Amino acid sequence: MIQRIQSLFLLVIALSGVIFLFTPIIEIINYESFYTMDAFNVFEMENNTKKPLKSNIGIGVMSIIITLLSGIIIFLYKNRPLQIKLSKFLMLLLTLELAALFFYSDAAKSFLSQTPKDQVSISYKIGIVIPVISIVFTYLTIRFIKKDDELVRSADRLR
Repeated sequence: MIQRIQSLFLLVIALSGVIFLFTPIIEIINYESFYTMDAFNVFEMENNTKKPLKSNIGIGVMSIIITLLSGIIIFLYKNRPLQIKLSKFLMLLLTLELAALFFYSDAAKSFLSQTPKDQVSISYKIGIVIPVISIVFTYLTIRFIKKDDELVRSADRLR
């Protein structure tokens, strides 16, 4: 049910997962080249064209799984214990995605740098913030599902 606050949080997580697929995550600047990384590839930017260099499809697949899982959790509102377990699993996946982002950024930096390490710079873009925001919303989702469960249990005791 969409009128519950935790369902709105899960909807925000799903929408941010879709946005994550299309936003740049990292820009790598070498003294002679410019590279950008999104959820699926590392691109070399030449004359306003994108030339794919290396695939990092694991982050994209993980983001799709996170988006689908958060959409599924919305419709499990009748089974709150399962909803809590899947939300905790969602938080684990988001944490793994964030760790994979930093791992892939380091791997891309080492792959693209034929020069000494001090001449390559990495700048993080808006895409790196999206998993952090999703982790916060997942925590809030778990918290509000637990409050909802406690409210239902207290109402059952009154009957």
